[in-house]
Amino acid sequence: GDDGVQSCYCPDAICNTTCEASSNPAACWCTFNDVAHRIVGSILGFLLVLRTNIAYYRFYEGKKYMGQIYNGLRNSVVGVIVFLRVDEEDEGDCEQSPAEREELRRDLAKDRIEFRRLTNVLYAFVRQAIREQRHGLPDDKDVNDKELLFTDKMGKPSLSILLNEDERRNLEELDFNNRPNLVVAQMEAIVDHHRRMGNVSERGAMDIYHDLELVLEAFKQCERIVSTKMPYQYVHMVHFLLFVYVNTAPFTYTARFGFLTPIAAAITCVAFYGVAEIGRLIEDPFNWTDPNHDLTGMGWRIYNENLQLHEAGNSNASAEASQSDVDVQLLGDGTTPGVVADLAAVDTNKSLPSSPELKITQPLSTGAKNARRSFHQSHQQSENEVGAIKYMELSTEKVDMP
Repeated sequence: GDDGVQSCYCPDAICNTTCEASSNPAACWCTFNDVAHRIVGSILGFLLVLRTNIAYYRFYEGKKYMGQIYNGLRNSVVGVIVFLRVDEEDEGDCEQSPAEREELRRDLAKDRIEFRRLTNVLYAFVRQAIREQRHGLPDDKDVNDKELLFTDKMGKPSLSILLNEDERRNLEELDFNNRPNLVVAQMEAIVDHHRRMGNVSERGAMDIYHDLELVLEAFKQCERIVSTKMPYQYVHMVHFLLFVYVNTAPFTYTARFGFLTPIAAAITCVAFYGVAEIGRLIEDPFNWTDPNHDLTGMGWRIYNENLQLHEAGNSNASAEASQSDVDVQLLGDGTTPGVVADLAAVDTNKSLPSSPELKITQPLSTGAKNARRSFHQSHQQSENEVGAIKYMELSTEKVDMP
């Protein structure tokens, strides 16, 4: 009224007193002073923002390390294509006959294909270790390890295509967290064999080893992200304070908002619980709930890109030297397995776009054999260590890239 005192919004049958809404809300029995409520709200807001900030950092770190895995696998394939090669006749250190070079060229082509297959196997095991083994499948949360190894429904390409029966039986006895280590050991064994045979330089082999080590390091960091949970006591206390704060909010609002109290309380509830839910969702970036990182799509992208690089680096080779049985199953007409076809974001019955043909315009010198296009390492070197490195000269006979 005119005296500045506002009538209480409580039903007259319950409360016939008056409440000084702005200065003395405690005059009504169904409301109380909001000072304590404001203090709890400030503390709760800080705790929620802190948790959400930590969760977003984990989400960002997951993306960073998946990019490191992607780059490491691609760079290792580039290294094998560039360094694993046969000396040509016009090179000064060539001591092999044409027949010996042709036989060695076939052996190297097989090992390039095997190395590329192992990159897909390596990524598949990384994907399973940080997602399927922890969260199951979208339609089967209790999937067992054998089913993941033998069917791999969410793999693209799937382990059911990448592995043969003997490999599956041997890997079945190995812990899923240790399978990527074994695959990297096999890949490094291929490179080391040719290093001992003189088919790849020491520097080239070391660069490939380094790329594979970066993949394993990134995998361990992803494991750390998914295995390190927020402390239970912290989460429990936040949820307890959140429950108390939200459910007592109407009692502090009633004197100020009157019949609009339910709307104000609902907005408060949505805001606080919404922030808490966002932190919970992005805390594990490798689960099946959006937002998440598309691990299946990244695997298919790795396969496509490495296949294009392989075909471009072996443009003069026969079809048998550039594609394997796995490629025929994944890309051949009418032979694509149902597991992959159901998940394909693109038409996997069609071959990939034609790759630009790469041709070495001059023989590689001894210095060029010891160099490599490893731009991803430049940011790790100090300014004093960065030098001018000469790389092999490649010319593209096609201008447009796929």
